[in-house]
Amino acid sequence: MKTMNLSEKINIEQQAVAKRLSELREQQKQDNKIMDTLKQQYIEAITSTTGNEIDSINDQIKEVAERIQRRKDIIEALSDHNNPVIQSMITEEIEGQLERLNDIESKTKSLYKALERQRTEMMKGLAALEELNKKNKSIQSYVSTWSNRLNDTNKEKLGLKGITRAGIDVFDFINKLLIERVHVYK
Repeated sequence: MKTMNLSEKINIEQQAVAKRLSELREQQKQDNKIMDTLKQQYIEAITSTTGNEIDSINDQIKEVAERIQRRKDIIEALSDHNNPVIQSMITEEIEGQLERLNDIESKTKSLYKALERQRTEMMKGLAALEELNKKNKSIQSYVSTWSNRLNDTNKEKLGLKGITRAGIDVFDFINKLLIERVHVYK
C-alpha cells in the first residue's frame, strides 16, 4: 500500500472543503446583492420615510453584515492558509523533516569527529610517505647516475639490466590515498 505524500493529502482535504467553500461563496454573493439593495433602500428611507422604516432597514443591514462577516470568517478558516486540518498536516510533515535534519546533523557531527581523528593520522602518514618519497627519488637518482657506468654483467647481477629506474614509485602510493582521486560527490 502506497503512502500518500503531503500534496496528495492536502488535495484530498481541499476537495473535501471545496463544495462547502463554493456554497459559502455563492451565499456571500447573494448577501452582497441584498446588502447593496438594503443600502439603497436605507438612503431612500432617510429622505422619504419615518424613523421606524429606517430602523427596520438598519436592523436588516446589521443582520446581513453579520452573516457576511461570519461567512467570510468561515471561508478564511477553510482556506489552505488557515484550514486547521491542512495546517496540521503541514506542521506534522515539517516536524518529521526537522527530526530527519536533526538526525543528519547528529550523524554528520559524529562521522566528522571519527574522520577528523583518521584525518590526523592520515596527514601524519602522508607526511611520512612524502619523506620516503624524497629519499626514494634521491636514491633512485644516485643509483641511476652510477649504474650508467656499470657494464651489462654487473647491471645484471644487481637486477638493473633493462631497468631505467630502481625501486618503487612511492608517489603512486601517496596519490592513491589522496581524496581528490576519489569521486566524493556523485
